[in-house]
Amino acid sequence: MTSPGPDSPEFHAYAGRLLADARNEVRQADAKASLLLAGAGVALGAVLSTTLTGRMHGRPLTDAAAWLWWAGVCAATAGVTFLGWAVCPRTRRTTPTTAHLVSYFGDVVARPKEALEERLLRTLRTPSVSLVDQIYEVSRIAATKYTLVRRALLLFGTAAVLCATALLVNLVG
Repeated sequence: MTSPGPDSPEFHAYAGRLLADARNEVRQADAKASLLLAGAGVALGAVLSTTLTGRMHGRPLTDAAAWLWWAGVCAATAGVTFLGWAVCPRTRRTTPTTAHLVSYFGDVVARPKEALEERLLRTLRTPSVSLVDQIYEVSRIAATKYTLVRRALLLFGTAAVLCATALLVNLVG
């Protein structure tokens, strides 16, 4: 028995499932980042209102509390930035490809319209190359989005600890 090759139905079925899974991961990462971004916007608004008044519980901020508070605000702002990057559409390739390959919309507009028909025909002659390329690119997009969400969560945790510490320092000081 021979192993399936790039033109076999088994290869295309398996690759199709992988591509569908990767696209689903991109959707899930976008949904998570969007939800976190909305919540972070509300929380950051509350933090900024305290920052702008310079008072916590009616008391002015001590120097130590102010430093901790501002460090927390910076961490939260960086977290919001990471979430913004996570939901930002990816329209460019992460890896170079051959000039004739058309795997996604970015490849369509990357070259002159007059060459599109020939490029499509050349891509169809080796459909597995396009499928493999799509799986790779979409998987990289999903991985990048999840990395940005994880970093944002880490920054939000850091911001929460710093701001809570600022509150305690201000109460004690």
